[in-house]
Amino acid sequence: MRNKLQLKATVQGDLGDETGVIPKTDVVGDVPSASLPSVGLEDIAVDVAVDDKHVDEDNDQEGMVVTKKKNQSSLFNRSSPMKIVRVCKGMTPKQLDLISTSDFADIAGMKCSKLVPELCRFLMACFDLVKCCLDFGERGIIPVNAESVVRVLGVPMGSADVPYHHNVDATCVVLKMFGIHNGVHPNVSTVEKELGPTYPADDSYMRKFIIFLISSVFAPTTGIKVGPKCYPSVVNIEAIGTLNWAQFIVDIICQTASAKDKKN
Repeated sequence: MRNKLQLKATVQGDLGDETGVIPKTDVVGDVPSASLPSVGLEDIAVDVAVDDKHVDEDNDQEGMVVTKKKNQSSLFNRSSPMKIVRVCKGMTPKQLDLISTSDFADIAGMKCSKLVPELCRFLMACFDLVKCCLDFGERGIIPVNAESVVRVLGVPMGSADVPYHHNVDATCVVLKMFGIHNGVHPNVSTVEKELGPTYPADDSYMRKFIIFLISSVFAPTTGIKVGPKCYPSVVNIEAIGTLNWAQFIVDIICQTASAKDKKN
């Protein structure tokens, strides 16, 4: 019995920290959870960022979420910039030129493909919903407004609000564009496939790109299908670049922060 206890203590001492406890590995990366800052915010579910060379195109990555702990609030980090990076990397020069005409050239050059869940939790814990800023106490504040979004993402900051609501006519236009006649909204993965280099750089391509951008980064949902609220924003192809996408992103952040204690 004494030998067994000695062996157990030796194993824990080799694998664990000073207390003999084996550190847990986080869902993203190999950094032990014990070494990461605790910000007192509920854990989130994370849309797993998958390296593009390991992606199985037959699988819907939109449905892949990881829940870290049970019995906690449903605050989700649903954004998946990897999808945008993957699509833009495969665009043809004509497709890139088309995106640029509506002032989304900076999005096409996006470099950040992964979001670290601990950093997201920390920033959300610092977010002041009333002042709409990141409050770091004595270290200062960072305003979260349309101007700061433009500096980070380079999205258009037009004069008109982004229409984001249910609209029957807009739904009919978009579903017809996808060749859908049964009223079922397309999967986000389907939209991604139709943004490949073999597709022509036309109005349909631009509409699909904006739908994909909203569904993946700007205002993603937890489901694998496109949310119909984004359809009105792509009906008028000429107006896409005149919409205030920067303020739209700020509004989505505020809505998410205000609903962090509610079930999504």
